[in-house]
Amino acid sequence: MAIPIFRTAVAVNLLQRIALFALFSYLSTYLISTYAMSVGEVALPLAIVGVGWMIGSYMAGPVANRRNRMPVVAVCSVISGIAALFLLSFEPSVWVTVTIAMAAIGLFGLGSPVLIISSIDISGQSRATGVALLGASNQLGGVGGAALGGALLAAGRFQWIGYLCLGAAVLSAAIITLFMREPARKLASATGPESRAR
Repeated sequence: MAIPIFRTAVAVNLLQRIALFALFSYLSTYLISTYAMSVGEVALPLAIVGVGWMIGSYMAGPVANRRNRMPVVAVCSVISGIAALFLLSFEPSVWVTVTIAMAAIGLFGLGSPVLIISSIDISGQSRATGVALLGASNQLGGVGGAALGGALLAAGRFQWIGYLCLGAAVLSAAIITLFMREPARKLASATGPESRAR
């Protein structure tokens, strides 16, 4: 296993999961508090945001096959952080908020599957260990995001959760840019039947 790269992947995944769960965990509270929605009325917006998460996870497949997959994850993370801070700071209309949240959650959700695929590529004979550790960082990030988001909300305003999301996103992107150098690899299409026939 390429330990330095893998540790970097775990750190990036942890930070991105903290941002994702901080935003998603308190989105319903934000909608109820800001737009005077009832508990029942937030069901549809949350379902729409959940669809964004699913789309992000699906798009991770094509992204993971790119040679520049980690820079793409870094850019998506920063965009998500900016979007989270914007919607929690400026209180746009409710459906604009839902749309922005859907995009932010979707882009945050893209990172973890790509990092899992990356860990499989670099883990060698320790693939099970690599995937398990990334799974553990998923859970830890979920708990950390919900806990930190709740603490910030109790101490201040929803805007502080936005700063948490942006800070975690920018830090994860910086770690990718400065420390995550994947070894050279071939794209999946380059090792397919057609290329072997040549």
